[in-house]
Amino acid sequence: MDTTKFVGRQAELAALADALRGAGEGRPAVVAVEGTAGIGKSSLVRRFLTGHPGLTVLSASGATEESSLRYGVLGQLMPSEWHDADPLEAGSLLLDHIGVRQAAGVVVLVVDDAHWADAPSLTALTFALRRLRADGVLAVIVAPDVGDLPGGLHRLLAEDTTLRVRLTGLTTADVRELTGLPAPAAERLRAHTVGNPLHIGALLGQLPRARLTDMTRALPAPSSYSRLVTRTLVASPLAARALTRAAAVLGDGCALSAVAAVAGVGDPLEALEGAAGLLVETGPGPAVGFPHPLVRAAVYQHIGPAERARLHTRAAVRESDPARALAHRAAAVVGTDAHVAAELADLAGDEADQGRWSTAADHLLTSARLTPDPVLRAGRVLTAADHRLRDGDAVRAAELTGQVEAMPPTPRRHYVLGRLALASGHQDAAEALLTSAWESGAHDGAAEQLAWLALTQARGAAAIEWARRSGGAPGMRDALALALGITGRYAEGLACLPADDAVGPGDLLDGLVARGVLRLWTDDLDGAQIDLARAASARAGLLHLGPMATAYLAEAEFRAGRWDDAVAHAEQAVSLAADSGQSWLCCLAHTVAARPLAARGDLPAATAHAEAAVRWAAAL
Repeated sequence: MDTTKFVGRQAELAALADALRGAGEGRPAVVAVEGTAGIGKSSLVRRFLTGHPGLTVLSASGATEESSLRYGVLGQLMPSEWHDADPLEAGSLLLDHIGVRQAAGVVVLVVDDAHWADAPSLTALTFALRRLRADGVLAVIVAPDVGDLPGGLHRLLAEDTTLRVRLTGLTTADVRELTGLPAPAAERLRAHTVGNPLHIGALLGQLPRARLTDMTRALPAPSSYSRLVTRTLVASPLAARALTRAAAVLGDGCALSAVAAVAGVGDPLEALEGAAGLLVETGPGPAVGFPHPLVRAAVYQHIGPAERARLHTRAAVRESDPARALAHRAAAVVGTDAHVAAELADLAGDEADQGRWSTAADHLLTSARLTPDPVLRAGRVLTAADHRLRDGDAVRAAELTGQVEAMPPTPRRHYVLGRLALASGHQDAAEALLTSAWESGAHDGAAEQLAWLALTQARGAAAIEWARRSGGAPGMRDALALALGITGRYAEGLACLPADDAVGPGDLLDGLVARGVLRLWTDDLDGAQIDLARAASARAGLLHLGPMATAYLAEAEFRAGRWDDAVAHAEQAVSLAADSGQSWLCCLAHTVAARPLAARGDLPAATAHAEAAVRWAAAL
């Protein structure tokens, strides 16, 4: 993972570019770049400057150890031949220096970490910036908050004429681009770090990928951050420490009284006061929590295993919600516990019955970890992999491949490995494994998967045969109808699908996607758009049907002349296919996306999609 690359921040870069254009037209601009430590302020400015080569750049940065060094920052901006000047005279000299440097074009003046700059330098800087008139100057002042700066500069940066760029955390999409993690793991990492690039980079360097994607285990705090929190915790009064540790076990937003009861603290208000900087009030009651997710993680890490088990056990006793109580009991287990594992498996079964496949899979994996019997443990891992595939998350399902491959050969193991291979584009391996599972006579689902495999390879006759062997499994009307369609038997394919009013809202889209595709193939564009729009918006079904419906909806809209809608749905199909980790859908989605973009004249974007489609096709 390359954590040094720059991601996101396009709006902020555009705002800086606009300010630069104005400066080039004789409208000097002052920009304040603000944000918490590690959020990427300096990286943003570096990226901006890299994107505009040839500028005259005067740069300086403050430092804590030089904050008392007179003119330490100003000396970085211009020749230091004026140490005896007062700040206003020094500011006038800076203004003259900027004027001289403008002979070569726009001057960009950057002061990073301005909150650590020496006071005389900031006074001189303020004097100069207030006297810019028709100059080609862009001044960029970088600090956590302009409120931290001395009065004169603070007032200047707070004026309406100053552009204030406040950076917040990276988005989940940014974190995915930066780390290459699957969507759920990227979102968890973003929430854990509040999107702070410094903390994200620290955890990427600290943890292996398998740990980052293991959703059954909480993420730790970066080591350096944890040391700072631990230092504060150890220095707190005993009751405050106990309260803080209990809060780390219970989580944010718990009533102070409940936290105190688990901690065994008699005076919770006094203990809360002693935990200043670690705990904050988050609601009435009061409820308490942590100022940042990483603070909670650092505190939890500091709890010894014996105390952690005791706290989780106490929390389970007091918890009224059965699922949360069970989570606490599981966290308190050392080694294995067949009874807790069985309860987690039962809970996972209830969640699967309600279609909550991802949560069910996570509980099954926790159950497997606590299961002493190896055969039962393997069965729970296999079921968890199947649940993740049903949830459309082939990426996270593939993370279980190593565990499944280590199991003794069984038809069910071959079936799950075949499904994993099919979803990831390894079609030859998928066919061999699924055929083995089918021939064993122990897994009917293999026929369903082999039907879809044959369909993606345009082997219509084989797809028809496997679909008919599947015994009417969910999605097989789609596979059979599409297989008939690719062999030219459109009417026969449509005849085996439900009529317009026969697919109810609770149906698993069985037949609806194929009906839309066959209508598209037979030039019934209105009917195709109705069916595919309905299928694309559904939240249930086989893992490939939603992205597939969205891609073909884009194709129908393109052929109907609705190019803007086609581009939007094609891009959505690309995202869905990437999120689900299904190679053949990535190929389809990129192929469809290239056409409306090319028709609109956006050849670079169309070419990028076409090249991506070729890469995915080659991978298949």
